[in-house]
Amino acid sequence: MPHCVAFCLCGSPGGCYGAGMTRLVVVGLLLAGCSVQPMAKVAPGDGGASTAQGPGEESGPVATSMKAQLVVAGLDVDHLPDLDKVPDDKIVEVMKTFTASLGATCDDCHTADRMEDTPRKLVAGKMWSEFVLKMKRKDGSALFCDSCHQGKLAFLDRSDEKTLAGWMDTNFVDGLSRTDGTAQTCTSCHGKPFDPSFLDGWEGAVSADGGTTSDADAGVVATTDLAAPDLATPATDLAAPVVCVPSVNEVQVAGTGGASDEFVELYNPCAQAVSLSGYTLVYRSAAGANETLLAKLDGQTLAPGAHLVVGNTSFTGTAALSYASSLANAGGGVGLRGSDGALVDSVAWGTAQNVFVQGHAAAAPPAGKSVARVPAGSHAHADQSLDLVVGAATPGA
Repeated sequence: MPHCVAFCLCGSPGGCYGAGMTRLVVVGLLLAGCSVQPMAKVAPGDGGASTAQGPGEESGPVATSMKAQLVVAGLDVDHLPDLDKVPDDKIVEVMKTFTASLGATCDDCHTADRMEDTPRKLVAGKMWSEFVLKMKRKDGSALFCDSCHQGKLAFLDRSDEKTLAGWMDTNFVDGLSRTDGTAQTCTSCHGKPFDPSFLDGWEGAVSADGGTTSDADAGVVATTDLAAPDLATPATDLAAPVVCVPSVNEVQVAGTGGASDEFVELYNPCAQAVSLSGYTLVYRSAAGANETLLAKLDGQTLAPGAHLVVGNTSFTGTAALSYASSLANAGGGVGLRGSDGALVDSVAWGTAQNVFVQGHAAAAPPAGKSVARVPAGSHAHADQSLDLVVGAATPGA
């Protein structure tokens, strides 16, 4: 395994960069086989400007893009249960969101028989209960594993410790709130007196002989003689989801009418009508940190199984709404944001490396073709490169 060190950069509880981030950095490092050691504390007020690299291209944790994938597991991202309360027949769908969010595999946390509580598995469970369930962004939007990791086990530039400390204080203390209404501070996780190594208590696992296992001897091995759950196969025997959300279903970035002959199609996979009041359709360039508003969807309602086409003003087909901006052919992404501003679903293509990428970006479609979810609304793989395919454009069908 690789060797690396995660440093705790906090000063006193009053001048800490944010308790939540220690956990997030270390979880990624633990999954990568790294050790965790404390570092000299940074004095309060020495944090500096918040310019350290965060997840994706945005500053601080972003609203989760896993809402649609969690719906497949019958879960509402805003009202998630304790992890041990997720029904057995739906847990594999939840695990798919972990692998997509972290860029990990089953064997990063599980032993061959899937039974042992390895240190990494325990940390992931604590992350669910202590971060996912207890924190949210200040704007009220939900957080999930991808809010910080964005498909990467480790995601922070720690070359400038003081700058990073300030960035954490801004984004994980000032930028987050707690679902129970209490104040979000360093001590929310680190406790009082301040404990920089609180993760140590998350890693212990009872072994067969009654002792504790370490990260090095936890028995995390490649699965060779026991089949892993088939994460590439949609779960067809699950009960109907409790909640359902529309999806970004098809995108054409250029057509026979020219570079701006383009459209974005939304689809309602739900058994009930969905009101899009307050929803917006937005666009980001391949490496874009900023969003361009394509269309406000107020007044639109999608019937079960219905499509909604939003086309460029140069689109040669029929569209319910239009926009003037152009989508880049080589790479970019469109996102559907709900009335609360949270990302409901997205499609990214080609060279895109923005927050609209789920798993890996879909292929960039050539002129006259589109990239579409097959079957309609599919998030079976939690990976756009697998769930979307290039083919003949079928706007509204």
